[in-house]
Amino acid sequence: WWFYLAPAAAVAALVVLLWPRDIGRLIEPEAPTRIKGSGRLSYVIEHQGRQRPGQPRDRVSAGDRLQFLYALAEARHLALLGRDGAGTVSVYHPASGTTTAPAGAGSSVQLPRSIELDAVPGPERIYGVFCRGATPLAALRQAVAASPEAPSFPAGCEVETIVLQKERR
Repeated sequence: WWFYLAPAAAVAALVVLLWPRDIGRLIEPEAPTRIKGSGRLSYVIEHQGRQRPGQPRDRVSAGDRLQFLYALAEARHLALLGRDGAGTVSVYHPASGTTTAPAGAGSSVQLPRSIELDAVPGPERIYGVFCRGATPLAALRQAVAASPEAPSFPAGCEVETIVLQKERR
């Protein structure tokens, strides 16, 4: 049985050593059937210097960093908003301006900035809002503030929501 175990151990070691380190390659978005042009949002968590792909209902803590990526079949406008456990709504992308930002078509496109989580515990909802055209951020913020579980975004916008559970550690 040693004859079979040695090559398997060598292959496992190569996989570990050659595993991609590039954050954009950590996540390969699935190719689900989607409406043409609709977006997909994914993320990578950095916790205590270690990165891993995000999963639904992840448990996170203050100080963790989240790097977001998106996939689009065709160009849209994009905004990334969050609502923390205290009900505070934040716009994470774009970093400035009053409307959603243009987002080109592509797979595993990394947003320019990551976010560091604060110490407010509870559910952390992240909304990736993909719109056909430039859309006022004020309208998106208002929709999230009014109904965090089912925001009503303007016509021409689709949303992908990520829900995280932020804990004190």
